[in-house]
Amino acid sequence: MIYTKSETSALQSLQVIYEKANSLISNQGLDSLLKNYLDNTQITQKSDLIRYSEENIDRLLSHAVLFSETSGTTGKPLMTPRYNCDLDWNINNQIFAYKKNLNPNTDRVAILHPGILSPFLEASSIALKTLDVGYTRIFPIENICDYRRILDILDRYKITTIMSTPSLLYKLFYEIKCNIGSSVPQSVNKLLVTGEHFSLSNKVNMERIVTGAKAIPFVYGSSEVATTMIGEEPFGYRPILEDFIFEVIDCGSEPVNDYSSYGSFHSHGKLLVTWLRTGALPILRYDTKDIFTVVKCNKDGYLFFNEGRSTTRDEYRILENIIGDSIYESGFPIYHLECFYEKSSSRLEISVITDSKLSGIENEIHSRLSQNLPSSFKISVEIDRNNSDFFNFSPKPKLQKLTIR
Repeated sequence: MIYTKSETSALQSLQVIYEKANSLISNQGLDSLLKNYLDNTQITQKSDLIRYSEENIDRLLSHAVLFSETSGTTGKPLMTPRYNCDLDWNINNQIFAYKKNLNPNTDRVAILHPGILSPFLEASSIALKTLDVGYTRIFPIENICDYRRILDILDRYKITTIMSTPSLLYKLFYEIKCNIGSSVPQSVNKLLVTGEHFSLSNKVNMERIVTGAKAIPFVYGSSEVATTMIGEEPFGYRPILEDFIFEVIDCGSEPVNDYSSYGSFHSHGKLLVTWLRTGALPILRYDTKDIFTVVKCNKDGYLFFNEGRSTTRDEYRILENIIGDSIYESGFPIYHLECFYEKSSSRLEISVITDSKLSGIENEIHSRLSQNLPSSFKISVEIDRNNSDFFNFSPKPKLQKLTIR
């Protein structure tokens, strides 16, 4: 299924950007469906962009105004430089996202992220400045900026909004509540969440921990494809149809959750993204490696729901969602969870990080998991496993939740 503002305009944009599009479109004519062109165009993988960057390094170094790359946690880092043109329109899209949630003079934002080589963070800073919204960058750095100082910054500058990933937000809240023994300042009333798969039950759990704050799905995107969707309350993402072509390709999986309360089912599958604006990289049918379900709202376009990685087998993605929903809906403050699943024996080991002063959590979580999983699963639950990466002083912005053995 294809989603874009106008198929004719999309084809015309592709004709301007790509030489390959010129010949294909001239043969087919602009009256042909966009699908005809896309079906004749190879899907772009991360490895293709790495090769493109290596082959065009002189041009990228000469014309880029921002040098950035992916984290490299899943393999070789991919260069994601920005020319003035793509940096500008990505800033513009972030302006729309921030403007939807913030007001100048009353909101102040703390960006919680290491920020190293991140085009998203650079665009965020410029977007906030353009909106006249005050902001600061925070991140735990040993001997320079510990969690007590971060708490003091949030309080002293009357920060109203924290923008970060779920993993980093939970780590911050854990340190403030469970180690410092304090609470997140009452001025904080919005949590703009991005960078990781963020479920509705995860949102509810985060709002349970920070009383009085809304956890809002902020934007969907990546270093490669930039900001492509803007979060919607209470949940889901609105695609930016003017700047992108979104393809949802059937890959044989089924939706994990029921989204009928948001609208009628429209499509489900792997998401491909194409840029309709010029930029440093050829983002043409780029495989995001994410699975989405799309619903058609009655009068209000489409809502996209992220259901996890396409590189994960369908049964494991469903398992991860069931585990997360069961634990986050337990009613306890959950700061982190790790799951280890032994396929051969159906053994499922759950490690949960929560407030150590609370009791009865293991039994409640075990009961919920037993109700929601097949009886063949052998489930064990433990609290506060000390060898988790979560306990590192500065954890990664994204932490793995499910390991298959």
